[in-house]
Amino acid sequence: MLCIGYGVYPPETTGEVWATIYSMMIGASLFACIVGSITAVLLSLDSASANFQGYMNEMNAYFRHMEVSPELRIRVNQYLSMRWATDRDEEEVLDDSSDLHGLKMYDESKILSYLSPSLRLDLANLHCEAMLNKNPVFNKNFFPATLSRWMSQVLEPCTFLKGDVVIAEGEPPINMFFLRMGKAEIR
Repeated sequence: MLCIGYGVYPPETTGEVWATIYSMMIGASLFACIVGSITAVLLSLDSASANFQGYMNEMNAYFRHMEVSPELRIRVNQYLSMRWATDRDEEEVLDDSSDLHGLKMYDESKILSYLSPSLRLDLANLHCEAMLNKNPVFNKNFFPATLSRWMSQVLEPCTFLKGDVVIAEGEPPINMFFLRMGKAEIR
């Protein structure tokens, strides 16, 4: 079973040969089951990264089918890297767009749909509270905490790449943006 040999005495009769073959088959099957189980456990530990890699594979197939230019592919990879990089420092910006390891992708709406409205509100508030408290207008000392709790429900995260136009001059003001990280230039 350990593939070391047949033991001190090799099989001599037909029955012994069949017993040895049966023993080797059982050993190989057990070995395959153990390796397969360990692999399945290890893969299930990082399902968010696996989801992201599956998404990227699908995206790359779409790019090939639609003949998307390499420049646009790089911008999309940079955007996704910035949007889904959770294992990295938030201030770190990826220079190499092909380095997509360790990225996490979650179906937030699915996760939140199983929670009570109170828990969803608490999670949204936790996510936005620090950012809102940095802004003196929405600080708890200036406005009541209920305003920041309400705002945390309606705020949606969005990511922009360097060079993206967030709001163009002359457009009607329909959105309000808060900078969580990075810089914005007014021109």
